[in-house]
Amino acid sequence: MKRLYGDSLRKDAGLTRVLKTVTRKHAQVLDKHVPELAEVAQDLKKGLENVYGKTAVVLEDILARCKCPLVPCIFPRVRMY
Repeated sequence: MKRLYGDSLRKDAGLTRVLKTVTRKHAQVLDKHVPELAEVAQDLKKGLENVYGKTAVVLEDILARCKCPLVPCIFPRVRMY
């Protein structure tokens, strides 16, 4: 194509040009909200860690109350209180 048209050949086709402009616009919008997104991600992480911790405590209580002699064999890594 370059041999045929030389330097007058445009660098971006229609779809490529549209994609570049759309991504630039979205990047500018996201740059404004990065601190907010980081805060939301941190809150989500804390919430998930809290749920995980509470679930582990409840599961340990349930397994500790279980009278089945196979529980220590099936769950050797679970702490029993």
